[in-house]
Amino acid sequence: CYYQRCGAAVLEQHAGHWHHEACHMGINSDANARALINGQQQPESTRRDVSGGWHDAGDYRKYVAFTPGVLWHMLHAVEWNPQAFPDNTNLPESGNNIPDLLDEVKWELDWLLRMQNADG
Repeated sequence: CYYQRCGAAVLEQHAGHWHHEACHMGINSDANARALINGQQQPESTRRDVSGGWHDAGDYRKYVAFTPGVLWHMLHAVEWNPQAFPDNTNLPESGNNIPDLLDEVKWELDWLLRMQNADG
């Protein structure tokens, strides 16, 4: 999942050939997004930070709907077989005494929390 991270540089030292600069950082992009409803940009008051998460496949889009299933599988894999998920897979967070797979889960969960509307 590290290769699919959005909103942060994916570093060559961790991703090799698949490294890339931080994306979706421009005006009205993820870090400063405004709601768009039925093709109409909403008022300034709708601005919020929805940065982070993973790109879906290779299209640089992100979808809330598919994420819970992926996270469920990742979390249960660690629960059912924790020794299979080390803390040394060459992620930026490696060495923090948390399995790297859980670091990736956190990356996506942080994005999901930013995507949630204030009213739930």
